[in-house]
Amino acid sequence: MLATLGPRPAEQVIVVLATGSGKTLIVMVGAALEGAATTILILPTVALRGNMLVRLGKVALKHYVWSPGSSKSAPLVIMSAEAACTESFLEYANRLADRQRLDRIVIDECHLTITANDYRRCMSQLGWYVRRVQTQTVWLTATLPPDYQELFIEHNKLVRPHIVRESTNRPNIRYIIRRERGLGTLCQRAARLVQT
Repeated sequence: MLATLGPRPAEQVIVVLATGSGKTLIVMVGAALEGAATTILILPTVALRGNMLVRLGKVALKHYVWSPGSSKSAPLVIMSAEAACTESFLEYANRLADRQRLDRIVIDECHLTITANDYRRCMSQLGWYVRRVQTQTVWLTATLPPDYQELFIEHNKLVRPHIVRESTNRPNIRYIIRRERGLGTLCQRAARLVQT
């Protein structure tokens, strides 16, 4: 959290934490600090946005769901990746930055900029749009293997980002490998495993 909200926050931060490890807290605490300016949160899926809106409702954090053409602001402004890949976004975010009313832009599930770019054009362009705004950028994910880190940095044209990484192993998940014959048996055994 200090890398993003501390006394000398890094300009570009990649945060790789396991699911349920507190990535959302970075966003919420940053927007809730007294005297905080706006945090823009880019959520690439409708499901993530719905989940975030439920969470925000529980903590009563002022927020606004932005769409192109809007000029409203709040401590936390939420938008889709598609909305962020527009000239309207650049005008909005740069206006906030010029008035020193923008603290950071946070991109959740940022690994999608390299894993979904062949079927979601905006994901391949997101880094370009975000870099056009003079503010801190925070890239959140639980799914950026070390082997993909350099590709991610290069694709999004990041310059010496501060990287916060912890193990993303999921101890509550286990694999069972069994050799089975016959389709019926395989389906029946799989169903029993899922039910237990």
